[in-house]
Amino acid sequence: GEQLVLWPLLAEGLPASELALEDLEPAAALLAAARAWSEEPDAKAQTLREILADGKTSLVFTTTIATVRYLRRHLGRGAAWCTGRAAGLDEATAEREDVLDWFRKAVLPGDGVLPRPRLLLATDVASEGLDLPLLQRVIHYDLPWTAVRLEQRSGRALRLGSLHRHIEVIRLLPPPSLEATLRQHAILQLKAGLPQQLGLGRAEDAPWRLRARIAASWRAVEWSEGVGVTRGPGAGAAAGFRLGMSDGSLREVVLARSATGWSDDPATIAGLLEAAQGARTATAPPARALRPVSRALAVLVREALRQAHGARLLRAAGSAPSRRALRRILALAREAARKRETGRLALLERGLCLLRRGHTAGEARLVEQWAELPLAELLARLGRLPAEPAPPEVRGIELIGLLLVEPPGEAC
Repeated sequence: GEQLVLWPLLAEGLPASELALEDLEPAAALLAAARAWSEEPDAKAQTLREILADGKTSLVFTTTIATVRYLRRHLGRGAAWCTGRAAGLDEATAEREDVLDWFRKAVLPGDGVLPRPRLLLATDVASEGLDLPLLQRVIHYDLPWTAVRLEQRSGRALRLGSLHRHIEVIRLLPPPSLEATLRQHAILQLKAGLPQQLGLGRAEDAPWRLRARIAASWRAVEWSEGVGVTRGPGAGAAAGFRLGMSDGSLREVVLARSATGWSDDPATIAGLLEAAQGARTATAPPARALRPVSRALAVLVREALRQAHGARLLRAAGSAPSRRALRRILALAREAARKRETGRLALLERGLCLLRRGHTAGEARLVEQWAELPLAELLARLGRLPAEPAPPEVRGIELIGLLLVEPPGEAC
């Protein structure tokens, strides 16, 4: 309620001449709107109340302490709560560990004297490092901004040692009008799919599991850097590169060529390497076999370098206004480079640093304005951005090894 008060109108000692009568009507309208809003039923809180009516032991996560206080008032008595500042039951405070014990210990000294609470309201302070095996349900009243935080919350109940075979997880989504502005749920879904895109999914055939199995099978096999040819069930090649970065780090890449072309598919690479693992010796390949592979690899290397440098300028995703802002920044950077305006280039580089990484909702709205701002105002805003370290660049590339696989009957 304090946020809706026009404090300048209530300040003591304010000269009457500074009170404008034309403010009276807008102030009355604001007060009437605030009163109507406070009397309007909260559909989201009502939905939560209906979910909790079945009496299941539940953990409700919110983003802020204020929301915990709000739900304590609207859900009635019997709610335990835990935030970063305090913990308790209803209006009474209690030790945090004692409150959490109601949801993680099957037997407590006070059992039978007073009923245990079956509802815990918590901020994210309770989402890491805790086992709450008595929980039957986790409810995300407010959604976090990262999929990792969402998993950490649900993990309080979805753990080994839980007393229940099935744990219910419920998300209360933002209203459509708010979601259209913030895109919070859409961003969560996008982030949740990133591990799968990077080959870190949970499936048994996920690339990271296959790479681990390949590494385990080769652990006891002697290896050496160089070029060789061996026989296998079909024709192909496997090549390994080492990229030296400007920050001193090294990145290694393995590619395989099959009948469908070059790829980094672990299964294709594993099939070619198995031929070498079974061979006792590998001979040096003849020049006629090495030349076409070398030419193809040179094309791949040049493309990899172009992509590495282009990644400094491009974003993987973004709204249409963000892409327009990117095109404008790049055009201004080309112009500044032609005129050798190093100061302006430095400012534009700050904008590119922000464009090429992920954004919060506030940053996304800020960036979307860049395409339409006057040049002077755009440069002023870029100047207020913090300087960010540039990503490392590729300084050198080295061929580690090349294995040619020839089918039976071919001359090696």
